[in-house]
Amino acid sequence: MSRHSMQRLRRDSDARFRVKVRDGNGVQIDPRGVDLTIQLCTSRSECYRVLLRRQWTLPAGVALDGNDILLSVDCRPFPTGRMYAKVEMRIPNTSYPDGSCDVNSGEILTNIIVVK
Repeated sequence: MSRHSMQRLRRDSDARFRVKVRDGNGVQIDPRGVDLTIQLCTSRSECYRVLLRRQWTLPAGVALDGNDILLSVDCRPFPTGRMYAKVEMRIPNTSYPDGSCDVNSGEILTNIIVVK
């Protein structure tokens, strides 16, 4: 459970999310140097998904604030419930046979509850 108070997000409201990407040691990294898949979900069947690739042009609704990624979501009808995030990263690293270190966060609970 998050030590921060829970925030309510109305189901059909626009929202902005700040994502801090960290490596396997918990150190925040520059997202411009990795391939990323970010998913925001309240159920297993419906997730908001963003794909970002190294040397990318930012897609609409995505901005950088230092090393933080800002996701602006336009009136996404998330199912009601506790929101969680999943992040998959591919970090260039020549010590691995395929040239990259793959990191998967698993499910990370947020302090956001989507309500009607």
